[in-house]
Amino acid sequence: MENRNEISDEEILGYMRQGWKFRRKRVKKKYEYIIRRRRTAERGMGPFNEGFWDRILFLEYRFNSEEERDRAPPSLRASLTQRDRRRIARSRDQLISTLRLFRGMQMAEKCVHAVEGFCRFWVWEHEDFFSSYYKDILIPGSEYSRRIVSDEGVDAWIFQADSLYCGGCPAYTQSSN
Repeated sequence: MENRNEISDEEILGYMRQGWKFRRKRVKKKYEYIIRRRRTAERGMGPFNEGFWDRILFLEYRFNSEEERDRAPPSLRASLTQRDRRRIARSRDQLISTLRLFRGMQMAEKCVHAVEGFCRFWVWEHEDFFSSYYKDILIPGSEYSRRIVSDEGVDAWIFQADSLYCGGCPAYTQSSN
């Protein structure tokens, strides 16, 4: 075990560059130690000391900053980049999903085809629409649909304008008011 008073900041940063992670370890509910761990190997850094632990946390923050990450070995840099790319992709997907939802809400409210909360552009004839998969989900006469007579004099259905229905509509035209 190394003496924590003899360990410099550069040595601790060197351990971090080599892939060591620091943590606190409690033994027998009475003793607490600071250890470093890499894969299955553990090395003690001495008994827990608040000042020494704060110094390690500060150096971890500094190491994880962009400046220190560039100095990491290429293999460690690649794994951090891959992890960051996955995190950014997840965040991007969540952002796109949220933007689509809000865009759809805006379109449902401001479209010239939305009259009394129902879309008048897309008119579905009973045979065409309800003979498909959606007949089990969108039941005619529910609060989401309304029966009308189309311009050709045929019974047809219109559906409630909402964010999911209107979100990707190519016929959207913003109303002037």
